[in-house]
Amino acid sequence: MLSMLVLTSILGAGIFFSLPSNVVDQRNGSLQRTVATAILPESWAFFTKPLDSPEYTAFSPEGAPLTSLPNSRPDNMWGLTRKQRAQGPEMANLFSQVDTDLWVDCEQIAGDCVTAAVDGNAPLSVKNLSTVPTLCGELVLASTSPVPWSYRNLYTGWRNEDMTTYLDVEC
Repeated sequence: MLSMLVLTSILGAGIFFSLPSNVVDQRNGSLQRTVATAILPESWAFFTKPLDSPEYTAFSPEGAPLTSLPNSRPDNMWGLTRKQRAQGPEMANLFSQVDTDLWVDCEQIAGDCVTAAVDGNAPLSVKNLSTVPTLCGELVLASTSPVPWSYRNLYTGWRNEDMTTYLDVEC
């Protein structure tokens, strides 16, 4: 019981001192904050990734999403299965096999970037090295970025394709 109380206190102090200063409480430069950040330096950024970082997703050549997300879907057992969680590293592995000059730059495309990657292009052959492959055959891999908040009313989705490539994935 005592160890649980100590662990909870350390966790609570770590959370408290990792929060930024605000109007009510200024935490910069205090002795407690300096000591806490020396002992627990990770802060919340350790557990999260930047919101504006690129995200990879896969589409069929017709444009249908191939990812098994969100985790909360019934076919993912409401997040209990792990197969869909492996798709991120699987897509990153496929992404790393394609030279940057073989990607279609979506800023140069007036229409749908996924369709533009397929039209008139032969798929690039890559090998899926995943031990539990979920992405096989012909697909379009896209690197996306979030729609900026100030432009949210101009777009239908919440992410934009930055670049795409047409792949024939061997499993």
